[in-house]
Amino acid sequence: MSCEEIRTHAFRMRYDLAIVPSEGGGVPQPSARIVIAQAVTTRETFALRDVPADLRVAAGVRTAPAAGAERG
Repeated sequence: MSCEEIRTHAFRMRYDLAIVPSEGGGVPQPSARIVIAQAVTTRETFALRDVPADLRVAAGVRTAPAAGAERG
C-alpha cells in the first residue's frame, strides 16, 4: 500500500497485490493493482477541504502540490 498521488483536496492510495507460488522458489508474481481516489470534504455540506497536514506527513508527502498543478 502506498500513497500514489496527493493533491490539494484529494489523494489516491495504491494497493499492489501479489501471489507467492510455492513452486519456482516462492518469487512473488504481481496479480492485481487497486487504486482508490478519495476526496476530503466536510460532513455537513460535502464541500471540499484541504488534505490535512498530518495526513500528508503520514502518507510521506511533506509539501503541497505546485500552484496550478491540481485537478481535484
